[in-house]
Amino acid sequence: MGTSDFSWKLADHPKLPKGKTVAVVVLDGWGEANPDKYNCIHVAQTPTMDSLKQLLLKGSSENGAKRIRVHILTDGRDVLDGSSVGFVETLESDLAKLREKGIDAQIASGGGRMYVTMDRYEVLGEAPYKFRSAVEAVKKLREDPKANDQYLPPFVIVDESGKAVGPIVDGDAVVTINFRADRMVMIAKALEYEDFDKFDRVRFPKIRYAGMLQYDGELKLPSKYLVSPPLIDRTSGEYLVHNGVRTFACRF
Repeated sequence: MGTSDFSWKLADHPKLPKGKTVAVVVLDGWGEANPDKYNCIHVAQTPTMDSLKQLLLKGSSENGAKRIRVHILTDGRDVLDGSSVGFVETLESDLAKLREKGIDAQIASGGGRMYVTMDRYEVLGEAPYKFRSAVEAVKKLREDPKANDQYLPPFVIVDESGKAVGPIVDGDAVVTINFRADRMVMIAKALEYEDFDKFDRVRFPKIRYAGMLQYDGELKLPSKYLVSPPLIDRTSGEYLVHNGVRTFACRF
């Protein structure tokens, strides 16, 4: 049904009085939380990052993956600053369970969201710090009074000989699981474009790369993705316009 023959009529709401201002507040970000009655994402029965994480880790192992490397970022923007340690410890516990099943699963690298994958200002570069574990890395780097989860310096995890445990190499399959597009365009370019000059990749491995979804429709980037781009129409804003309702939108 096209928008031309679609009825935009709005029915009166029994709880909202006419002529009054209605404020709708949307929090962009949810983090990970206990699945209880206070967790709106859980109550709404929508997919969460908790289940998505398990799908990518457990699901990939159940479908034949024998070697899994996770490149993480710490947030501190949509969740409480300092919560990174707990999240990393939980992830390490999940990976340990996979290792018990004979799957070589480890965290390979990480850093703050503004330095790792989600930077949209094109300042990514080589990780200067090396640690034996991600928990050690996050705890140690946060000892700097100026450090926070969002701007945690990039790090790589190394073995007892000092060799990185999970560099991306030819033949690897790489998936970026972010849903929001604007934060992922640059790293998608770095993973897919042979001609890329925003930072020195040192090498350009031949990988099979896919995004959670297509992050840029005009660039068709990435060319492979797990979920088809959503078709969004008949939004609440369109309803309000068609019914002559004045609105004021802002972000902070």
